[in-house]
Amino acid sequence: MAAGDELWGTIPKPTARKAVEARRQPSRYELSEISPFDARRGYRRCDPPGVGVSDDTQTATADIWRDRTGKIVARFYSLGYVFHMEAVLSSGKNIREDQMEDFSHWLGDVLLEWIIDGVDDTPEPGF
Repeated sequence: MAAGDELWGTIPKPTARKAVEARRQPSRYELSEISPFDARRGYRRCDPPGVGVSDDTQTATADIWRDRTGKIVARFYSLGYVFHMEAVLSSGKNIREDQMEDFSHWLGDVLLEWIIDGVDDTPEPGF
């Protein structure tokens, strides 16, 4: 079970939206879209290696790696749509290993918001 699964299960979209908004705080993380990458070439899996969420109609996942510079990169996937993203702290610094658990919970909220808003658009956290 990926981080966030136990939190959301199959919650209806309006209820899930309210839950995400209620937990919203100023973000410590930023996402930006990047070019597709081959994770077999110089990337290493993070701990946790990914996050997955689902609502009553669909599932979304984000697989997480660290590149050679230490930045976090993620591949978002749902319903055949794939987006490649880079994540850093709001300050622009790399996310440290001891911040990965908090980051993965935040990423679960981003995934849930993404499937609520529509996975045909780039995942953009509204918080």
